[in-house]
Amino acid sequence: MVGIEMEAALRALGDPHALIDRVVGEALTLIPSAQGSVVEFAEGELLRYECAAGTFAPHVGLRRQASGSLSGLSIRLGSTLRCDDSEMDPRVDRDGRGLTAARSVVCVPLKCGHSCIGVLTVSSSRPFAFSDRDVATVAGLASFIGAVVTAVTQLDEVAGEWHSLPVEGVLRDQSFHIVHQAIVGLRTGEVVASEALSRFTSSPSRTPENWFRDAWRVGLGPDLELATAAAALQDLDRLPGHCRLAINVSAALIERPELASMLETVDPARIVLEVTELVEAEDIGRTRRALEGLRRHGVQVAMDDAGSGFSGLSRMTELSPDIIKLDRTLIDGIDVDPVRRSLATALVAFATDLGATVVAEGVESENQLEVVYGLGIELAQGYLIGRPVPVDQLDRPVRPVTGTGSARAAALRPRQINRAPRPHPPVVELPDPSSTPTAPARSGSRALVPAAAHPVVFGRQDGIRQ
Repeated sequence: MVGIEMEAALRALGDPHALIDRVVGEALTLIPSAQGSVVEFAEGELLRYECAAGTFAPHVGLRRQASGSLSGLSIRLGSTLRCDDSEMDPRVDRDGRGLTAARSVVCVPLKCGHSCIGVLTVSSSRPFAFSDRDVATVAGLASFIGAVVTAVTQLDEVAGEWHSLPVEGVLRDQSFHIVHQAIVGLRTGEVVASEALSRFTSSPSRTPENWFRDAWRVGLGPDLELATAAAALQDLDRLPGHCRLAINVSAALIERPELASMLETVDPARIVLEVTELVEAEDIGRTRRALEGLRRHGVQVAMDDAGSGFSGLSRMTELSPDIIKLDRTLIDGIDVDPVRRSLATALVAFATDLGATVVAEGVESENQLEVVYGLGIELAQGYLIGRPVPVDQLDRPVRPVTGTGSARAAALRPRQINRAPRPHPPVVELPDPSSTPTAPARSGSRALVPAAAHPVVFGRQDGIRQ
């Protein structure tokens, strides 16, 4: 009962992010001369644009250096700062001014208790745009936002004590199990990899993502991720010998030495670390160096949720994954939406330049599968291909599909395709079984399947990248 009350209390204000977003938008109504408003939260030496309206709206999610900016100075001093003409004011950084062509700026620090956690900024392209009354209005809005953040933080701290109890019980009783979802080569129907997924049996009933999120919130995130990873690794010897095991890990866990020690107990060439966005890394450079150490031993890296937002693309450029998984939100509707197809095509080209393998995630219809295969994507995962199952059911053949015109039948039945090579990416034509032996690939073509006897490549072909 206490838990239910805590959950209700946390929801009493509605969605705090949506509430703050509404206040930021309201600033443009209350201050007619304002053309843009933004809440910037402090993240170490950086400022992150969290909620924005007007000229700042296209830059939500942007991170910039706090030092040298009027916003950073306002946080550091804990006081309201006003600039009437940025062209003449050295406190305003050139980069920040260039984003919105701001000439007039007002920055008011956001306070949570006695700490400054960010700043509310309003701007205008006109010099001397804001009056003293406007500054007072911004200060009032900032005070309200600070009160919302403070209330949510205090409730979250109290609720955290309750949330830790079920997570501790899960760890103590090991009340979870692992299921596997196949990643299949579309040319052969062969299971080339398995993604290990956690399922929880404890009360209260929550999605796996919420269990992990609660665990990180109460300081038990590394323990729960390591426990489920260890359980997944126990299934490795029960997978087909050529099959890789993909384990979901948050970026924050990769740097921890316990993960590297755990992976030393298995064949690293069969392991794929699928990096999730559950908890971001504090230092992406440190995460990249940790991954490089694991890669030298043969571990490969997959990036989830490609195509779901700018942050995912940014992480891909930083971590240069071996495997790129197209997000299910991109695959859903790809058969009817030309915009989704165009984005998927661009991501396939990006992956090809990177030397990475592409997996289409969340394939649930034959039409989706047909489009995916037509785009040159060789691997897929989803309910159409196979639902999550216990490890001993993973190696079952893909269910047969009737109808000679079925895209799925053509894609999943090995050596039954006599299809001309697609222009992107180039592949080797597979002959009809009654034809002569396979001829060598033409010069310049990229043979993802060098010969019918070889399995589909999952990840980089050399297996190890320095």
